Amino acid sequence: MQNSTDRAMNVKTPLGCVVNIGGVWTIAWSGAAFVLQKTPAADTSYLQMPILTILNPQEGKGARLVSVDCHFVNTVADLTSLTAYFYKAVLPPTWGVLARSTVAFTYDTGNDTAAERRSQRVSRLTATLDIPAYPVSNEDWHFELEIISPANSEFQLYGFVANYVIRD
Repeated sequence: MQNSTDRAMNVKTPLGCVVNIGGVWTIAWSGAAFVLQKTPAADTSYLQMPILTILNPQEGKGARLVSVDCHFVNTVADLTSLTAYFYKAVLPPTWGVLARSTVAFTYDTGNDTAAERRSQRVSRLTATLDIPAYPVSNEDWHFELEIISPANSEFQLYGFVANYVIRD
């Protein structure tokens, strides 16, 4: 039997998989790493980050999704707001409507107030599921940031990581 630290696994979502809605975004070299960079403008943007799931077709196996880490930096001006959302969509077995629901989570200390999330700084926002989940093959999970920016705010997404515990 492995101890719990042997079972931790992190899966990084490539920046090219992040879907942006609103605003003008480009993947750029920051001098140290690739970032998804927003062109400064007063607007509302949504970054939708797919959660790459770890699946095992054998019943009772797979991984428990515990939290996600979102690494970003905001400079020049405070954001008007930054809000995170967790979503799970259940794919219909044949024809039907995709059922999407929000998933309850808790912000980490340092990001648990609106003022902290919108301030100018480098941040690692950790969103921990209130009830850990075991994604299965007919589910689509994603994490979303709603970013409401003033005209001169500079926002860069450095990375997005899903944190799992591998099941025994």
